[in-house]
Amino acid sequence: MPESGHSFLVVRLSSIGDIVHALPAVAALGETYPQAKIHWVVEKGYAGLLEGNPYVHRILKLDTLGWRKRLTSGVTLEEIGRGILALREVPFDAAIDFQGLWKSATIAWLSRSRERLGFAEYWLREPGAAVLYTDKLSPHGRRHVIEMNLALVERLGARTERWQFPLPRSEQADRDVAERLAAIGPSVITQLRYRSVNIEASDLEYLS
Repeated sequence: MPESGHSFLVVRLSSIGDIVHALPAVAALGETYPQAKIHWVVEKGYAGLLEGNPYVHRILKLDTLGWRKRLTSGVTLEEIGRGILALREVPFDAAIDFQGLWKSATIAWLSRSRERLGFAEYWLREPGAAVLYTDKLSPHGRRHVIEMNLALVERLGARTERWQFPLPRSEQADRDVAERLAAIGPSVITQLRYRSVNIEASDLEYLS
């Protein structure tokens, strides 16, 4: 079990829904170890989802999608080099790969973290990536990807009873949502409010 002042690396590069599904696990890690520093590696196009997250100490933005389009470019090689250096600025105690791809597992490995957690081969889209983990988890009995992600941080001693989705908000975004809901009509808004209050964890499998 890590000490409170240690550092964690989270690897979940994309996409919107998958990043949101990882938020409760990262929040649980931050709640359990409030003095720990959590660093999140994400595609730069999705970094906005993590802005202002109270549990994320640093956002490491990469452009792996862009790199694939210009792999032999000198600019790409320079950006990759800077990314590796950024990963190694901090001696991470644990790297958690929520994505399960070769590229995400490689990022965790490049961080030189002492412990690299991920799912076992059966649960990965690219099973070979598991060779880069020091600890592989088979989340049997976990019905939803959120619960699977929570199982990874439970391995680090995180308490996962409380689920949180800390997403960025702004006054402009609130106004936009209010205007769109007003355009839909009051009956639909009432249904949405009722649903949001009565949703249960078991319902989440239908929302993925």
